[in-house]
Amino acid sequence: MKLSKKMAPKINQKKIIVWIAVVAVVLAAVVTTFLYVFSNTAENKTKITPLSTYFAEQMAARAVNDIGRPIEGFDSTLLIKAYPGLMNEDFDGVATLGGSFEIKNDGEIYFFPTDPKGRSTAEKTISESGYVTLLSNISKRLKYPVEHDVEVDQLIRKINTAEQASVRLGEKVSAMGVTLAPTRVVEDSRCPVNANCIWAGTMKAEVSVEHEIEVGPNAETEYIFELGKTVTIGAEEITLIQVDPFPQLQKQIDPTSYFFVFEIKRR
Repeated sequence: MKLSKKMAPKINQKKIIVWIAVVAVVLAAVVTTFLYVFSNTAENKTKITPLSTYFAEQMAARAVNDIGRPIEGFDSTLLIKAYPGLMNEDFDGVATLGGSFEIKNDGEIYFFPTDPKGRSTAEKTISESGYVTLLSNISKRLKYPVEHDVEVDQLIRKINTAEQASVRLGEKVSAMGVTLAPTRVVEDSRCPVNANCIWAGTMKAEVSVEHEIEVGPNAETEYIFELGKTVTIGAEEITLIQVDPFPQLQKQIDPTSYFFVFEIKRR
């Protein structure tokens, strides 16, 4: 039986449709396999472990003590502020709640949102998997492998090269192995806020310093700190960077209201 010319195009059309369906199925299978392999590879690279969780917890806890608790969580800018030993390159490929950080040729940190249209205030907060990458990047840069919690602590110490510590007169504060206790005001000749002075004046305070690493536990030494000047004690450089309140004309400052801010840097 011969097919008529009218029926031939219909048969060819059916074959084309079948072939398109077959190709679509094959492509779908290939794409699915690729995505599965890719997602598993990415997951393996950023696998959250007890070690990375401990690292994230310690980074956040120590940063809170240093600069306070942010509303949305810690991003690259806040962590660098809390840990001056961090480098921009440490944040390359670090995932966040709404995207990831990347380092370009200029060495700067750039943020790429997952969904540019659905932006949120917490999108730059580093995620749990982001801390996995951050830990790996820092470890590789410093050539300091970490396999245990104690090594995480040492790694954080390496990047925690500076901290600020605030304390009132007669109280104590500890940071980076140093305990500071202002005991008395030696001089406060700062120009009052409501006066015109030809000299800015200065502020000096006697501070009891306990340096655990260099002089041993409970060993205290008295130092005179002058506002804006650095005192080197062991491996640390300590600077009195701020004193409140500021003097006012015809108003005596209550000694108990003095509030000191020190910056401690590891050399």
